[in-house]
Amino acid sequence: MATVVRGSIVGLAVAACVWFALAARAAHDIDRANAIVSAEAPLTAARAAPARALLDSAGMLNPDTAVDLLRAKVALGRNDEAGAVRTILSVTKREPLNLEAWVALAQATLHRNSRLVLLAVDNIGRLDPEIR
Repeated sequence: MATVVRGSIVGLAVAACVWFALAARAAHDIDRANAIVSAEAPLTAARAAPARALLDSAGMLNPDTAVDLLRAKVALGRNDEAGAVRTILSVTKREPLNLEAWVALAQATLHRNSRLVLLAVDNIGRLDPEIR
């Protein structure tokens, strides 16, 4: 009986270590992709490719909305506004209380789609009343 308990504890410890390692790797990939996207230099195809690869890796390890919002930034940097808006809208549909996603939508559509800007601003005001 003690051997079974000990084996279960060891199994849980190993699983926890693996989970922490995967989360750390995903966070590292997200940080590296964010550094590429946030750099002052223009986001050329050559610079966007490694950012996309890092986000693909991070997304498989940890399917977080932060990865999707970074994907949208990469799309905007590559002048793919439609792709960025699609990605951001998918986040707002999954997480309607995600303030960062609504801000990203307002920024992405600021000069092109007044309906989406108004929708985003309305949700930003609802989620953070101090902004009004």
